[in-house]
Amino acid sequence: MSTPLFSIVIPVYCGGDCASHILDNIASQGLSESDFEVIFIDDASPDDTAILIDKAIKSHPQCNAWLLRRNENGRQGAARNNGVENASGRYILFLDHDDDFLPGALQALKRAIDDIGVYPDIVTFDYYEARDGQEIPRLSFGGNTQEMLSGRDYMVKCAIPWTPWEYAYSLEFLRRENLKFEENVRMEDSDFVMRCTLAAGKITYRPIAVVRHAVYDGQTSSIGNDVIKIEDMLKNSERVGHIALRQIGIDRESADVVVAQYRFKRRTCITRYMWRLRHSDTYRLLKAYPAMPEISDKFGAITSLYPRLTAIVLSAAKPFLLAAWCIKRVLK
Repeated sequence: MSTPLFSIVIPVYCGGDCASHILDNIASQGLSESDFEVIFIDDASPDDTAILIDKAIKSHPQCNAWLLRRNENGRQGAARNNGVENASGRYILFLDHDDDFLPGALQALKRAIDDIGVYPDIVTFDYYEARDGQEIPRLSFGGNTQEMLSGRDYMVKCAIPWTPWEYAYSLEFLRRENLKFEENVRMEDSDFVMRCTLAAGKITYRPIAVVRHAVYDGQTSSIGNDVIKIEDMLKNSERVGHIALRQIGIDRESADVVVAQYRFKRRTCITRYMWRLRHSDTYRLLKAYPAMPEISDKFGAITSLYPRLTAIVLSAAKPFLLAAWCIKRVLK
């Protein structure tokens, strides 16, 4: 049996009703059956997800799809890692179970990879956002060069997608570099993407919109005033910070990009989300996750040195920020 070009890895938790649509969508992409395999990973769903996926697989024999079942929930990171461990394709494509591919996108991506002439470690691409019945092009990386670069050079010269489903990853590359997602956490995407980009010997961009990404209230990336998710954001920023610290001794230019992302993540978490929390929760999180002094900016230093004052200021500003947020929602 020939090696498929794409292994499409789809973690699922309580979302088995999406499987049939996903397989319909993949079957309509214009690829031959030998070009792809589809790996669903049921992350220990407590409902009938596995039954629904199995039924969808049996009704789509042309899709070369199969199901892995986890006994314990490890969140998306663990499920994706399991998918990669069992994949056989040349490239890994990650897809969330509530997303799909744009019409003809996989055929276009296959042609683009074939035209490159060599197999890079990573190919990046664009996407569309599906929100409130509308499809919004997110062609954020059109200014990126299409030349082949090392991962460190690419990080310095180009805009970096921070979500794993905007990449095609060489399976051999992921296994050679032992690149895996953090498990049992939320917000596991950006630190994985950074580690992959920095490790890549060859990476290139192609201006193709591949994924149609659904955005709605209630999904993992929707933060709101969920204190657990906000804490997970801070944990993610810490992992990014540790990547930056390691990178400083290797390559300062690419390290500066990671440092900037670390500062942005921590600042965004505090200014955009923490004001929604109770004063006690804000103070606890600021005490538990201070800025890393080696890579902190002035904002990080002040909020770490004066966590109680920061929590008081955010609590005092809460009525005004809440009013501004409500106005913004109404104007939408």
